[in-house]
This record gives sequence, C-alpha cells and structure tokens, in this order.
Amino acid sequence: MKIKSLWILAVFQLILTSNLKAAVATGNGVESTTFISEYKKAANVALPMSQRWAALQKASAQASGDEFFKVMAFGDDKDWFMRNASLVALDKSGSDMVYDQAKKLMTDKALVVRSAAADILMRLNNDAVKKIFSAELEKKYNFNGRNSLWIRKQMMTHLIKNPTITERDFYVRYLNDQDPEIAVLSTRALEKITRIRFTAANDKDLITQWKKAAQQEKW
Repeated sequence: MKIKSLWILAVFQLILTSNLKAAVATGNGVESTTFISEYKKAANVALPMSQRWAALQKASAQASGDEFFKVMAFGDDKDWFMRNASLVALDKSGSDMVYDQAKKLMTDKALVVRSAAADILMRLNNDAVKKIFSAELEKKYNFNGRNSLWIRKQMMTHLIKNPTITERDFYVRYLNDQDPEIAVLSTRALEKITRIRFTAANDKDLITQWKKAAQQEKW
C-alpha cells in the first residue's frame, strides 16, 4: 500500500512539473518569476522606463542558454535606456556575452551607452580594446562640435595605463589634441615609454616641453 502511494505521488509530481513547463513555454500562468514573463514586460513599449529596465534585469537573472540572445537583442532597441539596460543585465548575469554587446555598443548614438560599453571593455585590458579605443578617439560622435566629450578622456585614461614603445608616435600626435586633458594624458604615456621626466610649472608648459622634445628627436 505504501509503495502504491509513493507511485501515485511520483506520477502527480510529474504531471505538475509538466504543467508548469507548459505554462512557462506558453506564457500563461506562473508569470511573476519566469524569464518569458519578464522578457515580455521588458519588450512592452507601453510600460514606463523603470518597469522595462527592471524587467530586463529580472529576465537576465533567470536566463539560460539561448535566452541570453533575447537579452542581447535589446542592444538594437529604439530606446537608449533599454540598450543600456541590456549591458547592465548581461553584466550582472555574469555572461561573457556582455563583452560582445559592449563592442557593438561602442558606436551607439547615445553617449551614455557608449560610455557604459567602454567601462565594460576596460576590464579586458587587451590589444583588441586598445585598437577599439584608439579608433573611437577620433569619431565625430565623440565630439560636440569641436569640443571633446568625456568619453575621450575615459578611453585615453585606459590607454595610457600600459603604453608600449610601438605606441610612442600615437601619443606624440595627441600632444596636439584640442582637449588639454587628452594632451596631458599623452605626456603621462610618453613618460612611461621614454622614462623622461620634465619639470613644469603647469600642464600647458609640460605639453610644450614634450612637443619640443618630440620635434628634436624627430618623433
């Protein structure tokens, strides 16, 4: 009798599990904590920004396998905050897909999204990221007219952490950048590369001394 009762209980649990899986697959029932219900909320443009943002974070936290591609798809969303939300969601979930998303969003039309992408890529600290940042320094969307936007300093600060001798000419060129902060950062890189130190009263004088040195050395 006991064995029969256990068998009936096992069958009941199997049926219950199957019904729950079906509910998740169709989006009906048990919608408060499933990936699909939160994903649908995130995709619902009628909802406020805060609700969509939170929903994507919850969806990503429960995602597995191919579901992460649905989270990544928000990188193409028409709303900048959802493109940014996709970065945050992938990052919190621990998915390596966040780096592919960050590379893609480095050219996003929204500055805040580009800056968030740069923050994530900085963790990699490799030549591929250096190449991306070096190219992005000159992109028109990283300027407001002729004025340098903050992301340029953000990227240059990362670039000068581990400069190499092969990058010397690159930093010499940026001694002439219109943004004095970028030019000063270039002097820091050249100091590391050449082991040369100049004493200057201010940043402007320091930049001038490095320009003269580069000219004399024909760099």
